[in-house]
Amino acid sequence: MATQTAMIGRYVGDYQITELLGEGGMGVVFKGVHPTLGQVVAIKMLHPNLVKADSIKQRFLREAQAMARLRHPNILTLYNFIDSADGCFIVMEFVEGKTFEDLLQDHGMLTPEKSIDLFVPVCQAMQYAHNAGIIHRDIKPSNLMILNNGVVKIMDFGTAKMAGGPALTQQGMTLGTVVYMSPEQLMGRDLSPAADIYSLGVTLYELVTGKLPFYHDNEMELMKMIMRQPAPPPSSHYPALPKSLERCITRAIEKDMNKRFKSADEFAKELEKVKGDLEKPAVAVAPPPPPPAPVATPPPPPPAAPTPAPGLEDTQAVKGQALPAPTPAVSPAPSGAPAAEGKSPLVMIGGIVAGLGIVVGAVLIMVAGVGIGAGVMGGLGGLGIVLLIVGLTSGGKSAAPAGPPPAALSSSSPGAKTPPTPIPPPGAPASDKRSCPSCGRVLLPTMSACPFCSPSKAKAEETTQAAQFAPKPESFATPPGFSVQTGVACVEIIDGPNRGQRIELGQGSITVGRAPDNIVVIKDPSVSSHHARIDFYQGKYFLSDLKSSNGTYVNNNRVEQLALNHKDLVVMGSSRMIVNLGAG
Repeated sequence: MATQTAMIGRYVGDYQITELLGEGGMGVVFKGVHPTLGQVVAIKMLHPNLVKADSIKQRFLREAQAMARLRHPNILTLYNFIDSADGCFIVMEFVEGKTFEDLLQDHGMLTPEKSIDLFVPVCQAMQYAHNAGIIHRDIKPSNLMILNNGVVKIMDFGTAKMAGGPALTQQGMTLGTVVYMSPEQLMGRDLSPAADIYSLGVTLYELVTGKLPFYHDNEMELMKMIMRQPAPPPSSHYPALPKSLERCITRAIEKDMNKRFKSADEFAKELEKVKGDLEKPAVAVAPPPPPPAPVATPPPPPPAAPTPAPGLEDTQAVKGQALPAPTPAVSPAPSGAPAAEGKSPLVMIGGIVAGLGIVVGAVLIMVAGVGIGAGVMGGLGGLGIVLLIVGLTSGGKSAAPAGPPPAALSSSSPGAKTPPTPIPPPGAPASDKRSCPSCGRVLLPTMSACPFCSPSKAKAEETTQAAQFAPKPESFATPPGFSVQTGVACVEIIDGPNRGQRIELGQGSITVGRAPDNIVVIKDPSVSSHHARIDFYQGKYFLSDLKSSNGTYVNNNRVEQLALNHKDLVVMGSSRMIVNLGAG
């Protein structure tokens, strides 16, 4: 019988073996090709040392018979079984991808959404196998593969049990991988599909937490744990795990098979419900609408507006209905700005004096000569113009206001002081302009007093604001829920070589990695030399990935930089950490 290397180039049926793919406990797997069709296949050969063991050979044949019953897109397809002088061979579908075990090694754990996406087709394929009377008996991450095209495949039916077939397992003997076995399988009892559901539950537990529900270096102690001890809830490893998904997992790994899902199909449907709940957008409470922006104040109009006729206010309402006011000759004054409702007496006197100067000057020109007449005309006319200008200026300041400013006193609170105008926050929209109620000048967003009308108040306010916005030395801002005490804010390593270590967080930066120059040295080969950094900034702790080889994960999401929250789960390589900010 040929050895593994000697098989390269030889034919198994119509297929030529081209390379060795791998070797397991029972057999060797080669890659083969059909020379004429170009079809690439995987060829599993029973290990030469086991061919003479009749029970092993029968079990190898049983694997081929089980695969021959199944035609499902998520189950590896069998092409042929060949028993020849060179050995026993199973010719099957050749697939390329990553096993779930590879995914765990790459990422430490998978997100709940990704795990469900991978697991639903597995459950559906197992339901198909159960309907065909086949129990896999060895469901585990290494026997589940996601292909490069995204399709999931179940592999290795070497320990499968077929309904109606002869019993190849002795009473009390167990086949499979212990950590994924159900209690009844460990006790050597007759198995039902519930055993596969338990193994599916343990596998999903590991995918979403990166941990097994039970583990012990001693196999006998491990078996006792599986049969007797309650499984720790998945949230004890990953606090952010959705409760609905945790309920599915804990139900699948119940020790009492009658409390598990009745079928793999029921398991799949429950996972689909969980996925639907996870995809529902969070119901956000709509924020209150912003207050309407104040109308931009136009510049004050010329003070030469005509005086409204007496009694005009009495004609504005008839039988309780408002009538439109007559259109003024100029734009109305803004609210809170002065309006020219009356003129100073100097305006009238100035007009009279100017007019009198013109008349008297003209008469004197005709009677006494041009020199005297022009002098009188210029003197009286100039005096009249001066009085007119002074009257117009003083009249604009002494006029009664058109209406109270926005913050004026109500009639119910006589004598109360007008509250100061609030200062809008930086970056207020340009439409939120305000004007001085006295002179109409536009105020800057940070002004509550006009520097022209109230210079002392504006100066005091400028001094206060300068002190308010002056740079201050950085100080420790206490995260909500705990007092400033040494060691309260920390990151606790719960898994990995540094398990039990507490990384105390302070006001500076902390680097984490394998290199000895890090502040925190992690003795984990899957952690990069300089993996991540934790910084304190403005009262929060920020985690930054330092371009690590396999990434930094927070709550199952790969991050470049993120503000940490209480109870966040941080994964670096195979080391898992819980953020403890002391919050309740």
